[in-house]
Amino acid sequence: MLNFSNWQIPKIVIPTPIPTRSQAEPWERGDTGRATNTKPAYVRHLFSNGTRTVALSLVLMVLLVGGCAGEKQTGNKLTEDGSDSQELENSLIFNDVTLEQVDVRGRLLWKVEAKEATYSRDEKIAIVHHPNSELYQDGKLAFQVTAQKGEIHQDEKKIFLKGEIIATAVADGAILRGKELEWNPQEYILIVRNNLTGTHPQVSASAAEARVFSRDRRMELLGQVSATTKSPKLQMQTEKLVWLMQDEQVIGDRPIQIDRYKGEKVTGKAVANASLVDLKANTLTLKQDAKLTLSEPPVHVTSESMTWNLATETIASDQLVKIDYPQQQVTLTGNKGQVNLQKQIASLTGNVRGIGTRNQSQLEADKITWYIASEEMVAEGNVNYRQAAPPLNLKGAKAFGRLPEQNIVVKSDESGGRVVTEIIP
Repeated sequence: MLNFSNWQIPKIVIPTPIPTRSQAEPWERGDTGRATNTKPAYVRHLFSNGTRTVALSLVLMVLLVGGCAGEKQTGNKLTEDGSDSQELENSLIFNDVTLEQVDVRGRLLWKVEAKEATYSRDEKIAIVHHPNSELYQDGKLAFQVTAQKGEIHQDEKKIFLKGEIIATAVADGAILRGKELEWNPQEYILIVRNNLTGTHPQVSASAAEARVFSRDRRMELLGQVSATTKSPKLQMQTEKLVWLMQDEQVIGDRPIQIDRYKGEKVTGKAVANASLVDLKANTLTLKQDAKLTLSEPPVHVTSESMTWNLATETIASDQLVKIDYPQQQVTLTGNKGQVNLQKQIASLTGNVRGIGTRNQSQLEADKITWYIASEEMVAEGNVNYRQAAPPLNLKGAKAFGRLPEQNIVVKSDESGGRVVTEIIP
């Protein structure tokens, strides 16, 4: 029985014959692929380097398998078992190996260091164990990845890694963890899926899958997405988010729920069919059937589009907006409006209507300013006040008072206009 576990191979460079066209099995057509064994140095050109391929004899195969794989392939298996011999003729096994792939311009696409690698000449796939990978974009390092196992596909020009994935985006500092990873260097897309979690100085997230477009510095989170921004603290629940890392924006184009936190307390809840969180401007924009419920002050804001400036604590809408105050049963609507949460003041302009649902009173004007804490309103321009009990209708240039209590004073303008009072029998 032959045993190559202690075989000492002389450290010499094996000459590389130039194969015929029929013999050549280039690692990658048009690209250059290399497999290097960091110890010893003579394994440096096992795969093709563009136009030539190593032609390994059976003797060299035995030496390589004996020296690199130790007890994994013994001499008697090689000579006595024909199937094992055939498998060895189509596979190469290495320990402490480095695999590299470059593009047609000679720039690195990826470099993989592994404790063990098996290359199948038939399937043109390298199986690597405990790989440490460097993935490159335009010759520059884009990602650093560790995993438990991986496959390097020669023809598809892709890398698949599995088990305890940790992928770091070098330019942005985002770290993705999952169970599966795919790298497509032709489109510069990194995909991480299966128990995905991600961390970043600005955002942390979990999802079914993440797709990172390294050239655009864009990340797409897909499926059961839960993402939290750290400053301001927002928690988002949706099915898809697009994170523009360079622009510091998080975009949603699906129904989404967003909670605003101050410390550990939720101070606002929003739902919409589209959203934009601008971390640089410190704003949250909600679109398409947007609803915002606030606790301080306790009001609801509804519009097709609104922007919440989280730094100044103001909410603004340039479209039809509705503000509800459930405690006092008051509703205001207008063509556009703004709410200052710190001062607790709401201001609406353009066909503004305030309704006190408790007593069926109604105030219409070109502009209404509502002081939420004191429950007082100031109406300006084409004021029309109506109440049901007792029946009353007042028209003038300006009005102020408390709508829930039907305590409204209507005044004329400074040019001497009249206040029109209509008592409804």
